Amino acid sequence: CAGPFIGRIDSRDSQEQIGESRLVVMDMLNALRQDNALSEVTAIAKRDPAVVVKLLERVNSPIYGLGRQVGSLDEVVMILGREALYRWLSIALFSLDGGRGRDQTLLFLALCRASLLETLAPNDRQQAAELFLVGLLSVVDSLLGLPRAKILEKMHLAAPVVAVLRDNAGPYAQHWALAQALEQGEIEQTVALAEALQINMAKLSENYHQAITLAQTVAFGQA
Repeated sequence: CAGPFIGRIDSRDSQEQIGESRLVVMDMLNALRQDNALSEVTAIAKRDPAVVVKLLERVNSPIYGLGRQVGSLDEVVMILGREALYRWLSIALFSLDGGRGRDQTLLFLALCRASLLETLAPNDRQQAAELFLVGLLSVVDSLLGLPRAKILEKMHLAAPVVAVLRDNAGPYAQHWALAQALEQGEIEQTVALAEALQINMAKLSENYHQAITLAQTVAFGQA
């Protein structure tokens, strides 16, 4: 069970502005969200060589098993497509302009939440993708050392995602509450929320263990 302190802003890490590389990634995410041409997304990335390098490193990691070495950002975009690129860019927020030891732990926590939440909408691809973002961005305020509302203003996200991240409201509020209850070991609340969402507890437990394994692999390079 995890306490809530990991995902809170550390006053010592508070910042006045977001680092340049992370701003570039957020601009790329916004361009993808607005269905801009992929050439425009690539042009944004080229404003910061660190972004290009990190994405190439991640794409060529054995974890993703592409089967061959990818040598250019244009090729990354062509191979991945919009949906996978959006997801990987979201994860890249945790490994750019960093250097704090806590960023890796935050990535692990965010991926646990994201991977679990997307399984709560198995028959709705869009809803699953939005729930993934809810989990991934749930620690973005702690990651960047800025109020969450200020960060969300810079990102073009679906209304249900903004509602739950900013106001703990909207159609995903119960899903988010379930993820938090499970994470913190609140069994009675977990069971009640699972019943309300018509989610099988055995399947929920299985999905949570799979989410932990995935997060360990991505964040720490181990199963």
